[in-house]
Amino acid sequence: MLWIFLGACGGADWCERFNLACDASVDVDPGEDKDNDQWSAEDEIDAGCLGTDVQPDPDELEMIYPGAYEHCDGLDNDCDGEIDEDNRREYWFDNDNDSYGAGEPIVDCQNPPGFVPYEPGAEDCDDADPYTRPNAPERCDNKDNNCDGDANDDYLKQTFYRDADEDAFGDPEQRAQYCEDLVLPGWVSNSGDCDDDEPLVNAGMSELCLDGVDNNCQGQIDEQACTLDAALFSRPDDASGIVLGAFGHTVTVATDVTGDTKPDIVFGDPVNSRIYLLSGPVSGGAELRIADAIRGDDATAAAGYSLDAAGDVNNDGISDVLLGALDIETGLNQKGGVYLLTGPLTAGSIFDEDDLIIAQDQDGVSGLGRQVAWGGDVDADGRDDIVVVDPIDGVSAAVRIWTNVPTDAASPASADATILVENGALELSLAGLGDVTGDGIDDLGIGSPYAVNGAGRSGRVFLAAGPLSGALNASDLIHLTGGNSGDEAGRSVAGITDYNGDGYRDVLIGAPEMAGDAISSGGAVLVYGPITGDQDLRPGIGTFFYGERSGDDAGAHVADGGDMDGDGLSELIISAPGHVHERSALDRGVSYIIPSAGEGMSLRDANAFELRSLEPRLTAVGGFDLNEDGADDVIVGAPKSLSGDFGAIQGSATLLFGPSL
Repeated sequence: MLWIFLGACGGADWCERFNLACDASVDVDPGEDKDNDQWSAEDEIDAGCLGTDVQPDPDELEMIYPGAYEHCDGLDNDCDGEIDEDNRREYWFDNDNDSYGAGEPIVDCQNPPGFVPYEPGAEDCDDADPYTRPNAPERCDNKDNNCDGDANDDYLKQTFYRDADEDAFGDPEQRAQYCEDLVLPGWVSNSGDCDDDEPLVNAGMSELCLDGVDNNCQGQIDEQACTLDAALFSRPDDASGIVLGAFGHTVTVATDVTGDTKPDIVFGDPVNSRIYLLSGPVSGGAELRIADAIRGDDATAAAGYSLDAAGDVNNDGISDVLLGALDIETGLNQKGGVYLLTGPLTAGSIFDEDDLIIAQDQDGVSGLGRQVAWGGDVDADGRDDIVVVDPIDGVSAAVRIWTNVPTDAASPASADATILVENGALELSLAGLGDVTGDGIDDLGIGSPYAVNGAGRSGRVFLAAGPLSGALNASDLIHLTGGNSGDEAGRSVAGITDYNGDGYRDVLIGAPEMAGDAISSGGAVLVYGPITGDQDLRPGIGTFFYGERSGDDAGAHVADGGDMDGDGLSELIISAPGHVHERSALDRGVSYIIPSAGEGMSLRDANAFELRSLEPRLTAVGGFDLNEDGADDVIVGAPKSLSGDFGAIQGSATLLFGPSL
C-alpha cells in the first residue's frame, strides 16, 4: 500500500489535484475505498472528484463519486465540476398560504420559508385571498376565485322576488339574480304571491271564504278548500227599488221561535224597523226579502237596534225575542222602548204597541232600548228574566231587571231589580253570563268601558252575582277592572260555557283600546270561573288575546262560539271591526275564532274570517247547531256591507259552520 505524506507546500501536484491549501496535509492511500462507494481515492481523483477546503478527501464521503446523486449540500457530489446543479429550482412567494404563489420567482436549491415551487401558468391571481387560487371552487362573491379570468358567478346566483307586503312571498313578475349571501332586504326566494300589496294573500295562506279574494293564489276564489265553511245571507234590493238598510246590525239565535223545535236566526235592521226571520235548519246562504221580515208598524222607531233571544218568558214552550227600539212615537215625543215578540213568530207579520212591554217615561232621557239582553234566571225562580239599560243622565244609568216580565208598556221604574251605575255609564254592554260564581245561580255582566280607574278610562265589568232583587249599586258588585288606563275593558262582555275544561263557566271581556301587537290595537281577556272577588285584568289574571294593528278595535264585540270543533269545550269569537283590509280602505272587519283550551296569543295567529263592511261594527252569536251536523255554528253580522243587485249598502251576515275548523 502506498502512503503519501504531503508536507507544507510540499507535493504541489497533490495539492493541485486535491484543490488543497498549501499548508494542508493529506494522508492518502490511493488504492483504498474508505467510504465503500466502489470508488478508490485514486479513481475518484482521476475521475475529477476533487476535494475542497471543506472536505479535502473525496473518499471520506460516500456521497461523492462519479455519477452520484447531486445533493443540495454545497458539494460537487457527482464530480462533474458543478455544485448543487440538480437541486436548484424556481420558487415564488405565497402570501396567503394557499399553496399557490405570485410575483417574480427566485432560484434556490431549497424551498425558502413562505415560498412554494414555481409552476408556470399557475400564478395566484389574488395572493391576499386564500379562497382565490388556480382550480379553487368558484364562490358567489363577484370574484374570480379559480383565476380563469371570469368571476363565473351567474351560475351560482339564485332568483329572488320582490316582497313588498313582507309576507315572505314575492311577486313573480319582479325578480332579480343575487348571490344568496348578498340578497337585498325586501327580496325573498319564494315567488308565490299573487297580490304583493296584501299580506294575507300568498301561496302559504288558507282560503278565506266569502271574501271575494284568491287568498291562497291558486287561481280560484272561495274554492271548496276554504278554511271555514260558510254561508252568506243578505237582504237584496226589492222590485220596487233600492231600499237602504242595516241588515245584520244585530243578530241572535233563538232555540225555537217558530214552533218547529229547530233553532232559528233573527236579524235586526233598525233603519227600516224590521227583523228578518230565518227558520232552521240552515244548510246554505239565502237572500232574505221583505216577505221574510217581521215589520214594526212604526217604520221610524229604529226597532232592532238591540236584539236578543229572550228564552221562554211566558212559559208556553216556544222561544221569544226581545227587541229594543230608540224612537217610538209616544205622545209628543220620540222615546225608546222594548218590544217582546212571543213565539211562534211568522215571517210577514207586524208588531205594534200591543207588543211594547216597556216604554220610556215622557220626561226621561232618551236612549232606552239601546241595550237589551236575556238575563238567564238571576232570581232563581225558574223563569227567564230580561235586562234593559235605562239612561239617567250623561254619566249615569240604571240597569233594569224584570224577573216578572210585564205584559204592557210598563215604566222602567217598575223593574224588579235596579243596578245603579253612577259614573262612566255611557255605552254600557250587557250579558247574561250564566253561573260564573259557582253557586248554582245565574249572574249578570255589565260592561262599562268608560269607567274611570285612576287617571284614565281603564274600563270595568260589574259582575252582579245572583240572586238579584231590589235596588243595588254597581260599586257594591264584583269588579273586573282594566289593567291599564285607556283599555276600555267592558266594551263587550260574554259568558263562555267552558273554555278550559274545568267545569266552570268563564267570562270574556273585550277591551278595544288595549295595547296589543300595536298601540290601541285592542284585544280581549278571558277570566276563568268561578269568580268570587274583584280582579284587575293584568297578565297572570286570565288569558289575553291581543289585536294585530292600531285601530283594529279588537274586542269591540265578543261572543261564545259554542263547541265548533267537537271537543266538548267552547271556542271564542273576538271581532275587530276596525281592521282595514290591505286591498281597500273601504273593506274592513274581521272576526277571529279562537280554539278552545288554548293559551293567550296574538290574534294574527288565530283563525281569521274577513268580512266587508263600511262601518266599524260587527255582531256575532254562537252555540247553536244550525245545520244539524253535530257541531255548533257561529253567525256574524256586518250591517254596512255592500249587498244587493245594485251594490247598495244594506248589510249582510255570514254563518260559519263548525266542523270546518
